Amino acid sequence: QSMPSLKEKKAQEAAGAGTRKGFEPPTRPPPTTAPKAEAAAAVEQADKESVASKKVAGDRLDYSRFQGIGADTKAERLQTGDIVWDDLSKEEKTEVWKAEDQFDEILDKKRKEDDTRKKELQEKPPDLSWVQGRKFDTYEAFCVARVEATLKKGGNEAFQRGELEEAKRLWQGGVDMILSLGSLPSEGTDLICTLRNNLAQLFLKEKNWNKVKEMTDKVLEKQPTNQKALFRRAQAFFAFALW
Repeated sequence: QSMPSLKEKKAQEAAGAGTRKGFEPPTRPPPTTAPKAEAAAAVEQADKESVASKKVAGDRLDYSRFQGIGADTKAERLQTGDIVWDDLSKEEKTEVWKAEDQFDEILDKKRKEDDTRKKELQEKPPDLSWVQGRKFDTYEAFCVARVEATLKKGGNEAFQRGELEEAKRLWQGGVDMILSLGSLPSEGTDLICTLRNNLAQLFLKEKNWNKVKEMTDKVLEKQPTNQKALFRRAQAFFAFALW
C-alpha cells in the first residue's frame, strides 16, 4: 500500500477530528434519574436503622456497682430530718394522720374562739369610763392609766377566780407595755412595781421561788423600801431554805 499524500493525510485528520485510528473515547454513564423524594426517604430509613441499632446495643457502661454508695439509712435520715414518706411504716403513717387531725382540730378551735371574741367586741364596745373626767398631760401618762384600768384590773379579777395563767399574762403584758414607752413618768414606775409584786405573789402560789426572787429584786431595785417586795422575798428565801 502506497503512502498517502500530504493532502490526503490532512483530509483524514480533518474528517477524524483529531482522533486516532482504532481509538474510541470512553462512554460516560447516563445521569441518575432518581427523584429527590426517594433520596430523602433513603436517608430517613438509614437514620432509623442507626437509632434502632443504638437502642439494641444500649449503654455499654455498667453503673450497678455504684448503687447504694453514699446512701443514708432510715435511722440516719430520721436523725437529720431527711425522712421521706416512703420510709415510714404503716403504723407511723397512721400516727402522722392522727397528728394532722389533732392539729386541724386545734386550728378550728382557735378560729372559733377568735370569731367569738371578735363578735363580742362588735356587740359590746370597750369600756372607756376610766377616761371620763380625767386629764392626761402626756401620751405616756395616758398609756399608764390605760394599763392600770384594763390589764391590772383584769389580772386581779383572774387571780381571784384562780385563773393564774390568765392573770400572769395580763400582768406581764402590762409591764411590757409600760416598758415599751421608753422614758417613764413616776406613776409608770409605781405601776410596774405593783404589777411585779402581784406576779411575785402569783409565783409564791406556784412555789416558783426563783421567779419570786427575780420579781422582788426588780421591785427593790427601784423601791428599796417596798414592804410587799421585802416580805415576799423573805417568804421565798424561807421556803427555799426548808426545801
